[in-house]
Amino acid sequence: MICTANSWLGLAPKGAQQGDLIYILYGCSVPVVLRKVEKSRADLKKELEDEEIRKANVVMYIRKNLAARARCKRLDQAKETDKTLSSKDMEKSGKRVASSDPEAALRIAIKKAHVESAPINSVYQPADIKGGQAPGYYY
Repeated sequence: MICTANSWLGLAPKGAQQGDLIYILYGCSVPVVLRKVEKSRADLKKELEDEEIRKANVVMYIRKNLAARARCKRLDQAKETDKTLSSKDMEKSGKRVASSDPEAALRIAIKKAHVESAPINSVYQPADIKGGQAPGYYY
């Protein structure tokens, strides 16, 4: 229990002291106790050091992120260049050249097997989808 200078009675937390300000802030469901806090030079120095460390961490994060993006872009360009080179080799030789991308060859083989094995008059039955819902439809 507290008693204000105007003789108002109220409830306050145990840590409330004389000189604290009690405000009812818009949007808060309970009154708020505010206290002015003086910081020592050591506290201010520590805060400045922490701020410099945070700034350095942000710079490091941005630098690493940009490097990762550039690396991905170079890999994509290298894959694209490799694909165009192999397609040019096929055009020049007139025969099929083995792809340097084994995943692409696997995708082509799976696609061919799927097309060849599907009977014409069959009823479509979707494959078992993990999670029980179709891709692209989220409930």
